[in-house]
Amino acid sequence: MEQQLDSEREYSEGREYHFEIKIPADIMVGTPQTPEVQGKLGQVRKVVQTAKVITGAALSSPIKWYLLAKLDIPRGLDIRKKVDITIG
Repeated sequence: MEQQLDSEREYSEGREYHFEIKIPADIMVGTPQTPEVQGKLGQVRKVVQTAKVITGAALSSPIKWYLLAKLDIPRGLDIRKKVDITIG
């Protein structure tokens, strides 16, 4: 999910932007709710999820997210910072 925090303008040092990362309530239960997939792909997905539960991988694998902040500077050097977030 991408969220733009401001528009094009002149930036000065020290500016802060507040934002929230919404974490699904069921994230620690094993596999978070995802849309139902039909057909062969849905069958394969169910087999993989079952195998994860049987082997314990569904509960022991941490969920890894990242936060990416970037400032695009026209005709200049763009600024970009990526930070890993581990849940679990």
